[in-house]
Amino acid sequence: MPQDAFTLYHQAKELNKMLAGGKVNRITQPAESEVYFGVYANGARCKLAVSANVATARVCTSANEKENPLAAYNFCMLLRKHLLNAVIESVSLDGFDRVVKIVFSCYDELFGDKKKILYAEIMGKYSNLILTENGVISGALKVSSVQENFKRTLFPGARHLFPEPVSYT
Repeated sequence: MPQDAFTLYHQAKELNKMLAGGKVNRITQPAESEVYFGVYANGARCKLAVSANVATARVCTSANEKENPLAAYNFCMLLRKHLLNAVIESVSLDGFDRVVKIVFSCYDELFGDKKKILYAEIMGKYSNLILTENGVISGALKVSSVQENFKRTLFPGARHLFPEPVSYT
């Protein structure tokens, strides 16, 4: 099934109903481009799968249990640091592009409550997962520097910019 903005919009609405107010209990990354969040929401446990795989980029719930590697990936460790025990506030489509926005409410011992946003860009070979706080990138699954992409840099500390729209003229 193609992942166009219309389909993703309805998936995000359904995921929002299912996961809003849910607490993140577990974060795993069984493959380099897939992240699973164990969420306890509405009295039930569910698994949110977020994938930036070239062929199977998606944001959905999953019942599959994949085996994890012995050493966790760096992006998984970053997500665990920032999002473990966080509460999912909302899941929505950002604008009408293929970018799913997952807003988390986190508690920091020094600064109190904070909002962190995980953007899942579902765009084929350009798919990516980006964690931001106050519009600044905390980490990305696939990073790019200024030398690689001068229009849009994706590395920690850079300002988060959305992908440029494609013109078909």
